[in-house]
Amino acid sequence: MYLYFIEMNIQPLNQVSVGEPVRVVRITSLDTQLSNRLKQMNIRLGSSLKIMQLNDLEPLLVAIGDARVAINYELAGSIMVLRSTR
Repeated sequence: MYLYFIEMNIQPLNQVSVGEPVRVVRITSLDTQLSNRLKQMNIRLGSSLKIMQLNDLEPLLVAIGDARVAINYELAGSIMVLRSTR
């Protein structure tokens, strides 16, 4: 039951509301180059993120700790997140 609840609350990063803290729980079907790029931006499983700016089909401005990075809308759709309780 608990795992089902978690699965139901997982969503793509590009569907999260501005200001909502989330945690990365899955990264779907990325090639090696994109995967390495996310690692360079410190976006990994377990990373805590917050959307700072979101406009449809434009890059998202994402906070990772004190850093800010821009992630294109399509790539953000492959980053699956769960609301963070921290």
